[in-house]
Amino acid sequence: TVVYVDALTLTKREDKAVFGEVSWRFTDRLEGVIGLRWYQSERRQRVSGGGLFIIPGEVEKKSDGVVPKVSLSWDATDQTMVYGLFSRGFRPGQFNNSGSINVCGSRQGIDDDELDNYELGMKHRSANGDVVVNTSLFRIKWDNMQFNAFGDCPFPVLENVASASSQGIELDFNWLVSDTLGLQGGVGYNDAQLDSEFINDNATIKSGTPMPNVPKWTANLAATWEFNWHPQFPGYLRADAQYIDDRTTLFDETIDFPTYREIDAYTLVNLRLGLQSDNWLTELFITNLANERAELFCCRNFYDPAINRPRTIGLRASWRND
Repeated sequence: TVVYVDALTLTKREDKAVFGEVSWRFTDRLEGVIGLRWYQSERRQRVSGGGLFIIPGEVEKKSDGVVPKVSLSWDATDQTMVYGLFSRGFRPGQFNNSGSINVCGSRQGIDDDELDNYELGMKHRSANGDVVVNTSLFRIKWDNMQFNAFGDCPFPVLENVASASSQGIELDFNWLVSDTLGLQGGVGYNDAQLDSEFINDNATIKSGTPMPNVPKWTANLAATWEFNWHPQFPGYLRADAQYIDDRTTLFDETIDFPTYREIDAYTLVNLRLGLQSDNWLTELFITNLANERAELFCCRNFYDPAINRPRTIGLRASWRND
């Protein structure tokens, strides 16, 4: 048996948008901003060729809307600013492929999805500028979510299936400990879950199920120490680390699809030792110091996860001719 597929798919997209923003300073310390963005998106997809499940033809889809943004900021002190923000984002709908349309009867194109973002934050700088701290609380509401719902179809079927939300906190800092030592870092917590039940031919995913590929905890930390090898040749030593929490690749293990897997948490550490002058820079680096095997994303070709590079040691030199 020979399965013959010979198809060419051409997609054309045209976007138009108009954006305007107005800011108003109520007092010396209180400012408000209102912004609106009108958009119109037109997409066309033409399939030509022939073969199994391939039916030549052309489909098109248009969408438009208005996206708002509102913010209010208050300079509580000369060093501290507090703000609130609401903004909306969108993603244009996509086309299903010929196989899912002709074999499984899927829609030719699905609708746009939208994100509503609510944020409350604080930015603080110490009086001498040595310490900067930023923090924010957020909640994101995702409606009309676009999702690959395979079901019993041998082809991926794109659909608007459910709503989801995520809420959490982010904090980052920059601290100049001394004239030669600096620290930077951050931590984030994100609780992302499905807000409405999702049902397809293979599984029923309940409301409250964690979102795939979203780690609950992330963190990073870096330290840079500057010193002098020689009065004319300053150097630096930098160490940085990144932590990513565990997560899953699909909503639920009951989904009968081979790309479901649990991705373990990982921590990556890098080192750099540099020597510089006015015109050149030489740097010895070690990436992935502990030779950690981290699964960054899953899955390519249905099964294989994307893996980070193993421990790498190298020397880099650059010259600048002013």
